[in-house]
Amino acid sequence: MTGTRASEVIFINESFYADSISPAKMDILLSRAWRHFGNHFYRYNLSLYDIYDDDIRRVLPLRVRLEDFSFSKSQRRTLRRNSDLRCEIRPIQITDESNDLFDRHRVRFKHSVPDSIYCFLSSDILLSLVGTRNRTDTRKRTRGLRRKPPRCHQLL
Repeated sequence: MTGTRASEVIFINESFYADSISPAKMDILLSRAWRHFGNHFYRYNLSLYDIYDDDIRRVLPLRVRLEDFSFSKSQRRTLRRNSDLRCEIRPIQITDESNDLFDRHRVRFKHSVPDSIYCFLSSDILLSLVGTRNRTDTRKRTRGLRRKPPRCHQLL
């Protein structure tokens, strides 16, 4: 990276893969603007936004210091209005409803649009969905899914 003046734009586009990261290392990465999706870690500072007619926009990652955070009045009101909702953490389940929701959502995008929800998910999630890394067993288990995953992750 180069550039010393405030008016100079320094282009950052970095990524790496890691199977495990310690909490201390994760904190360092997050403090340095790294984000992750599964085991793919990345950071960048410029992005093409199709909602702004393919305009290039600067990306400024933000971190909330949780020890100093308190909900605003409108956030507290939103929490009260949604108090009937619950959050469940469980293994992923791709249903007709979630597939339809994904299909409706993906039409909003013009670039890097995945062919299906299966292509969007990381290979680790897909493997947990079918339950094994064994190719023969994978073929048997995917028959039970409502929609068979495409070959985008080369599982079959």
